[in-house]
Amino acid sequence: MWPHWISVIIPITVTLIASILLIKKNVFPRPISIFMGLFIIGQVIGYGMDVDFLKVNIPHGDTGTSISLASIFIPLSFAFIIDYASRLFIETQN
Repeated sequence: MWPHWISVIIPITVTLIASILLIKKNVFPRPISIFMGLFIIGQVIGYGMDVDFLKVNIPHGDTGTSISLASIFIPLSFAFIIDYASRLFIETQN
């Protein structure tokens, strides 16, 4: 069985690498950049304060772990909302 820290690092790394690749391909670069920041903050809060729904991997005692999609979709949705709101704010300033 893998150590717990490896099962935590792999999904976080894969998520961040996928985000970097999307930014390099110029696919929603601004919202994805915001997502990366929110995702890292969410992981720090999740593992630091033991908030399960923010963790990528939720341990289930002896039965292993499960991946929390909320830990990805919550920051992703906030990133697009922040991007949209900032674009609206910039338009109203002009």
